[in-house]
Amino acid sequence: MSSAFRDAITDSALVTKIDLDLAVAEIKTDFGKLDARVTGELALVKWMLAVLLALAVANFAKQFF
Repeated sequence: MSSAFRDAITDSALVTKIDLDLAVAEIKTDFGKLDARVTGELALVKWMLAVLLALAVANFAKQFF
């Protein structure tokens, strides 16, 4: 058991602050790209909903007026 623990410790690499900073910067970049894509998709959904509501109101107005 102690030899397995010793082997596990010697095979692993220590993470430095620079490594962590690089990983965090990469994650922040990925979230930024995701945020931009979601924002663009939501704008499209808003336009589609507005068109659908306009068609529904026009259909309602045509039936009763």
